[in-house]
Amino acid sequence: MKLKVLDKKCEFCGVLCWAKGKRFFCSMPCRLKAYCTIDPITKCWNYREKWLDKYGYGKFTVGKTCKSAHRISYELFKGPIEDNKYVLHECDNRACVNPDHLWLGTNNENMMDMVEKERQSSKLNITDVVSIRKMWQQGYPQKKIAELFKIAQCTISLIVNGKKWKHIYIKENF
Repeated sequence: MKLKVLDKKCEFCGVLCWAKGKRFFCSMPCRLKAYCTIDPITKCWNYREKWLDKYGYGKFTVGKTCKSAHRISYELFKGPIEDNKYVLHECDNRACVNPDHLWLGTNNENMMDMVEKERQSSKLNITDVVSIRKMWQQGYPQKKIAELFKIAQCTISLIVNGKKWKHIYIKENF
């Protein structure tokens, strides 16, 4: 059975396009935008809740592959994403795919941005982490440090061994 090819208008922009299938979009950018609502105040292109993953990021299917919508948006409107780079949100809105709100950065830059904007979901702040590392260097036992900060000893271990808060550095001589 041969599929019928039709000239239809793009569901997003109304441009006449050649299409086959149930939905008609003239381009990938139009398809991406069709799944968004624009917030008039923040100018965020909020991906519809129906297509968000459990972390609040939009999911976009390309062929048979499901990808992060904000990464697709960056590639469509700004260009390729370099290896080991993350697509970060200037607006701190995970559902946003507005290319004007997206920028490329490293994991370290993402962590620093998170700390600067106080988005980390932690009982600790930068000062606490520096204090923990200094106390440990001075010979305080991890268990005692954990009691002082009212957190688990395993968290102290992760901090002093550079597994957590690794983007925070302290000078050797203090």
